[in-house]
Amino acid sequence: MGEFPNKATQFSSGRQPENRGRRDISSKTILNRFLSIEKDMINPLNGLEEKLTMAEIMHLKQLANAIQGDLASYKEIIDRLEGKSKQLIDIDANVEQTVTRITVKKRGE
Repeated sequence: MGEFPNKATQFSSGRQPENRGRRDISSKTILNRFLSIEKDMINPLNGLEEKLTMAEIMHLKQLANAIQGDLASYKEIIDRLEGKSKQLIDIDANVEQTVTRITVKKRGE
């Protein structure tokens, strides 16, 4: 058996993994990058040609669907703007309570 820890296999400033410092790109970063891409197109609300981000285009599509009667699209928009509505639950219960008293005494008392 050799010396522990083995200096030949121990990490040091010269013996670092090759991918040191690299971070995996998160899904959020990737989506934000794609959603920020701009595209020249006609804004369906005002009829003018504008540079719109992919996120804006998606929001416009959601609005268009809601205007055409898609209730799921309408609900998503309202929930986003006003927050989801609270669910009320009516609970009717009879609860009986008994109190038990326990007295603990030290030995010799």
